[in-house]
Amino acid sequence: MSGFGIAHRDWADDPRFGKDEIAVLAVLAMHADPTGFCHPSQGLLAQKLKTTRTWVCRVIGRILRLAPDVLIRKRTQGVNHYWLMGHGAVMKVLRKHRPSEDSHVPHGHSGSAASETPDVPAPAHKHDHLSQPSNSPPEVSQEAQETAAQVVRDAELEGPDEQQRVRNVVHHVLGQRLPPWKDRKQVIGVVARLLASGVPVIDTGYRVRLGDPEG
Repeated sequence: MSGFGIAHRDWADDPRFGKDEIAVLAVLAMHADPTGFCHPSQGLLAQKLKTTRTWVCRVIGRILRLAPDVLIRKRTQGVNHYWLMGHGAVMKVLRKHRPSEDSHVPHGHSGSAASETPDVPAPAHKHDHLSQPSNSPPEVSQEAQETAAQVVRDAELEGPDEQQRVRNVVHHVLGQRLPPWKDRKQVIGVVARLLASGVPVIDTGYRVRLGDPEG
């Protein structure tokens, strides 16, 4: 595992986060793979942050409650799995602008702490208008369309809270507002674009959802 992590600059600018939330996200980033997936134990997180497991649980719970568009958690067989939303896009930009082979870490930087991301373009402009009707882009596969339809069905079954969480993720990743839920075809089209952009979908055994914040 690499000795450093990539901390998103957006976290520091997000009014929902204080120093505690930013610290936990940064340590999760140290353990994340290029897609943003990681599964450190809460005990390990507490050890890295020089604090208690109770404190870590409380802060992670707060992040999941306030920012489901930033962090997703799923618990399976006693293991917590986390996804840092948007991490894959950040890593793609960093790979594109990777320094030359003869570059080196500046003096005084060991590489062990989470580093600040460069100015990474947002995935999309945050328009205030609703999305376009769902003529899905060519890059959206039939499988993504079918999975999106399942996500929408499950969100309808879960109710308004789950539907709002889907809206939050769409707004954060695609930079747009989800159409009214009654415009089901359009909603499915937007969610399919979301899945095509790399947002993880978690199979809970019975339903397919955009993660499980209560996991």
